[in-house]
Amino acid sequence: MRFSLCLIKIMYELKSVSPESEGIPSRAISRFIDKIKKYKMNIHSFAFLRRGFVAAEAYAKPFFDENFMHRMYSCSKSVVSLAVGKLVKEKRIRLTDKICDYFPEYTDEYTDESIKNVTIEDMLEMSVPPLTDAYALRPDLPWAESFFKVKGVKPSGTIFDYNSSSTFILGVLVEKLVGKTFIDYLRPEFDKIGVGENVYCVLSPDGHAWGGSGVVCTMRDFIKICLLVAERGKHDGEILLPEDYLARATSKRVSNYTRNDYAPRKSEGYGYQFWITDKGYSAYGMGSQYAFFFPDKDLLFVCTGDTQVAADDFCGEFLYEWVSDVYDEVTDKKLDEGDDYEILKRKTDEFSLPDFCGVKQTPFAKEINGKKYILRANEMGIKWFRVWLNNDDGFFEYENARGVKRLNFGLCGYKQGKFPETNFYSRRVGIPSGIEQDCIVAAEWTEEKKLLIRAYVIGSNFGNVFITLGFKGDEVGVAMNKKAEFFMDDYEGFAYGRLSAES
Repeated sequence: MRFSLCLIKIMYELKSVSPESEGIPSRAISRFIDKIKKYKMNIHSFAFLRRGFVAAEAYAKPFFDENFMHRMYSCSKSVVSLAVGKLVKEKRIRLTDKICDYFPEYTDEYTDESIKNVTIEDMLEMSVPPLTDAYALRPDLPWAESFFKVKGVKPSGTIFDYNSSSTFILGVLVEKLVGKTFIDYLRPEFDKIGVGENVYCVLSPDGHAWGGSGVVCTMRDFIKICLLVAERGKHDGEILLPEDYLARATSKRVSNYTRNDYAPRKSEGYGYQFWITDKGYSAYGMGSQYAFFFPDKDLLFVCTGDTQVAADDFCGEFLYEWVSDVYDEVTDKKLDEGDDYEILKRKTDEFSLPDFCGVKQTPFAKEINGKKYILRANEMGIKWFRVWLNNDDGFFEYENARGVKRLNFGLCGYKQGKFPETNFYSRRVGIPSGIEQDCIVAAEWTEEKKLLIRAYVIGSNFGNVFITLGFKGDEVGVAMNKKAEFFMDDYEGFAYGRLSAES
């Protein structure tokens, strides 16, 4: 069943309404928010839509709002699928075509037979021969070439296995056929549905749009894209994308039960770059970028976040269950708003990042304030550090191979600033941006002598590092745990240190 056609009237400007006007009890969405807070999920924004109307929307203030450009990670794959659908509509390709036929420059008599047999449909369905991403298997080659230079471990089109390389190559295919990125190729359609012109895609090291992970847009931009999918490619009576293709894309094409480590636990299969669920279909991206579609009730849920510090499967499973609880209460009748709506408005207005478990100060804090600790040789390459503490904030000062660094933090509250490194990529993987990325940082005492510093990069890419400092006499233990893709690699590991004699 498709979403109601009434939504096509509001795709340029999303209209906000009360949940009750669309048959959703406000108290159900309030309970959803309560669960996010209880489990301390780092959700940046979310929205519930019914029949195309925004029934509830929230942003973790003050750091995120409706204009924030957010990396969508693997939700990008679903956007690539739309571009492939457009190629099909324009008869530039057939799904039965073999991908090697479009890349003769990368294939020869030595190309593995399993790779030669890969069809475009196999790639959409994630049933390609490589066991993992080709650019990980062959880091010595350009990303585009690497897919064609690996050995297959299974025949093409037989068994599902999550593979971002296949999506990347589909994006490169778009570039090769039309001379522009898949984002630019979809620009005429995006203009018609009101997607902002500043949407872009992070590039691979060899300069192609990273279709598997790189789309950057606002949450509202992504909502509009999702509404076009829900309406099977129609807008204002015009067919923008082929209905039959999107019907296939959002229905089960292949079982994903053969290998579940990358699969959302509630998935019932896979379509064309969409996960199939028990109640509809979805788009999943690392760090809690999600879109859950419930076609039978014209319900859509979209969210963004950075939950990489936790298991993404855990977050996805729980979020889907909590959204499903809301779905269960949706009715076709208008409901009375009452006090529940006012309570919900207050909760969405006050929506924020997770609360803290620790405390601002301990009696021990003054004993280490400003003291220098010398570290043994360690995998992070940090030579020494100091912690400076005030009443409400402070900073972590340290020296690594790139010099003396300073990470400012709030105490039991986030402080926005810059992460003190310039070697993180921004618009192109592997190419240092040369600038410090925006970040938010907080510290808390989780035990009397244990300080936890949480730093979240919130630039065009997302990543986080948790720094734990445990003190015992003149000794200190340091633990750094990073969750980020292709950067922050030297913020991971353990170190042993002692109080400096000069302190």
